[in-house]
Amino acid sequence: SHKGFSRLMLAGKVGAALRVLDTSPSVPLNITPEVVDALQAKHPPAQPVSRHHLVSTKPPPTFEGSLFDSIDAAAVCRAASTTKGGSGPSGMSSSLWSRMICSKAFGKESDALAHAIARTLR
Repeated sequence: SHKGFSRLMLAGKVGAALRVLDTSPSVPLNITPEVVDALQAKHPPAQPVSRHHLVSTKPPPTFEGSLFDSIDAAAVCRAASTTKGGSGPSGMSSSLWSRMICSKAFGKESDALAHAIARTLR
């Protein structure tokens, strides 16, 4: 509940508050004129884009290869199993991601997903 979350946050129990969010059912709001008005009130009006914000004249940063080369499916599974939190833009909680990536219940698909994420991160 929102009250439970607020109470825990005010008490400084961030982890417990995040667990409340993680276990709360997330249901999208119906799109009503009131919801649209509330969302528009929370976002500033669009601004024109300047070309120097889009194109950089600097070369992209380089990273030491070994930092990213060490990311493999096992590292992805370890990270997924220790990540906690509610759903983000995907709408899937950290516990669901962990289950999809690390569970043997999905067989080869879990392993394939972990490998795909590792390749993307490298």
